[in-house]
Amino acid sequence: MRRMFTNCYDHEYINIDTTKFVTSQVTNMESMFSSCRALGTFNLSNFDTRNVTDMTQMFNGCSELQTLTWDDEKFDTSKVTSMSSMFSSCTALSSIDVSNFNTSNVTTMNYMFNDCSSLKNIYLRNFNISNVTNMAFMFYGCSSLIELDLSSFNTSSVTKMAGMFNNCQKLNTIYISDDWSTNNVTASTDMFSQCYDLVGGNGTVYDSAVVDYAYARVDTAIYNDAGELVGGEKGYLTLKS
Repeated sequence: MRRMFTNCYDHEYINIDTTKFVTSQVTNMESMFSSCRALGTFNLSNFDTRNVTDMTQMFNGCSELQTLTWDDEKFDTSKVTSMSSMFSSCTALSSIDVSNFNTSNVTTMNYMFNDCSSLKNIYLRNFNISNVTNMAFMFYGCSSLIELDLSSFNTSSVTKMAGMFNNCQKLNTIYISDDWSTNNVTASTDMFSQCYDLVGGNGTVYDSAVVDYAYARVDTAIYNDAGELVGGEKGYLTLKS
């Protein structure tokens, strides 16, 4: 089903009886609905994706998409290895809950929510990213986000975080857990560029001179009454209790 409906620009509603779709043997849904720019709502409740390995750009460029639903039991992502740009440029989506996605075999999530400029809520609470190596530009341009909970993220395998939160201008808080690590990161250019409202858990504010992974850590800074650093380390992240 790769690129099956790609560039259906003018289709406000794709009239498909999904009950007739037998997808249990499908392995590739890459770019399946990419650039269906007039698609406002879509229900994938009958999609059985148990054998799908590639969901790259599956809804990329669906700029009018406001409602996307699926059955968590049937929409099985346990064999998927790539979610790169899966929801990129879905500029009308205001909320998305992917917390039940099984991401244990995913290795690439770069640009996954890139330019989802209306997203106020992204629910990722059960994400297993232990095999993910590329998260570059994952949340780039999510300019309506205020809070992001990444406390389920084990980033020990990640090597690419460049532009990960770039242009998240309203993002105030990023929650992480003790599983967060940047030990293997080799690319982090502009990771926090234009994150003007970002504040670490102990009060460290955004500094336009430090936008790579140097402050991609829990904020343990200790400040005196004059606002001077007297202990700990500055960071942009907040440890979730």
